[in-house]
Amino acid sequence: MPALTESEHQEIGISLFNRVWELMDLPDRSPAEIDEMIHAAHASSYHWGASHPPAVNLARGEWQISRVYSILRRPESAVWHAQRSLEICLQNNIGDFDLA
Repeated sequence: MPALTESEHQEIGISLFNRVWELMDLPDRSPAEIDEMIHAAHASSYHWGASHPPAVNLARGEWQISRVYSILRRPESAVWHAQRSLEICLQNNIGDFDLA
């Protein structure tokens, strides 16, 4: 299988990020939708990283993963990814709502 281009990674990352939002907005999720939400959040963050985006996108990817775990009441994973998002923000002077 040929390697993906940065543009392809970015396109996949965006698509998955948006899909995670759709799943987070559901009032109730099936076990399959929960699995999809978790995997899509991690995959989105991976693809953003592989496309060499600005650090703000990496911070937002980690934030979204944290939010997914928070919604699912998995505090250890939520805190780990929230901390990672904070570290990325602080290391790259990212402020505004990303830091909040």
